[in-house]
Amino acid sequence: MTETCETCKHWKSKQPNAGECCIRAPQVIPDPDGGMPYTWFPYTLSDQGCGEHEPKPTDIDNPTNTTEGGAA
Repeated sequence: MTETCETCKHWKSKQPNAGECCIRAPQVIPDPDGGMPYTWFPYTLSDQGCGEHEPKPTDIDNPTNTTEGGAA
């Protein structure tokens, strides 16, 4: 598996092939006009990577049947 933003559990897709990296708290950006600061997560392309990749969970990691003893 290629370690890209698209396959990382901390990446949130916002458009085709682009999204936000949410591995850390959002960055605070001061308003250049002196108003309230705002926050944002770094915007990345889906094929980029950072070296802190954590794979998204698979269906095997998160089964949908969580009842004890299997299906009812």
